[in-house]
Amino acid sequence: MNDKKFSLGSIAALFLSLFFSIIVIFFIFSYLKINEYEAFPAVITFASINLIVIILMTSYGKLIVNKAGAATFIALCTITTIYTVFQFVYLALQYQDASAVGYILFNLIILFIFFLIVIPVGMIGTKNKN
Repeated sequence: MNDKKFSLGSIAALFLSLFFSIIVIFFIFSYLKINEYEAFPAVITFASINLIVIILMTSYGKLIVNKAGAATFIALCTITTIYTVFQFVYLALQYQDASAVGYILFNLIILFIFFLIVIPVGMIGTKNKN
């Protein structure tokens, strides 16, 4: 069995997730012109957190499947997708009107809910795999 941590698929997933990150950052700066609004530092911080989570999920997918199982990985991907949709829909709809404090509060709440779901799912998946 091939025990490499990074397979060709992992490298392709890393490349695609980095490319996706570049598209998102380009969209935030060019289309939304977010640097002209009060919530700019908060938007960049939480978008970066989200994109890092996506990069980690795609790059270390094989490792997660090996440690916790495919069902856990699929659940984590689904939860990450829902988190991403909530964050970027809120960003697209409220970036002009949201204060920095309101944007931070909303994103801290959804990030807390994200971790509240992800951590137990990962722990249960790891426990069941062993």
